[in-house]
Amino acid sequence: VISYFNIGYGYASKNEYIPAIDNLFKSLGIAESIKNYQYVAKNSKTLGDLYAVLGDYKKSENFLLKSIKYYESNNEKSNYLFSLNSLGLLYD
Repeated sequence: VISYFNIGYGYASKNEYIPAIDNLFKSLGIAESIKNYQYVAKNSKTLGDLYAVLGDYKKSENFLLKSIKYYESNNEKSNYLFSLNSLGLLYD
């Protein structure tokens, strides 16, 4: 989970969005299968940000809302606010 996330994040930081998304989806799939919901949320937030950059606003919104739901229900205030901020920028 963590390795694929870090690889995806690394690609994203170099503006290599396709390999970033591929690795984040691998991490997301593993996180979902082992019920690591913190990484489901983390991957969802990052995918939401990437899809916003790529102009796919509907996918971005769906992933960001998924992360917001997790962070809110688990009282992770700073991560909740980061995801909420990304959603706000999407609507701007």
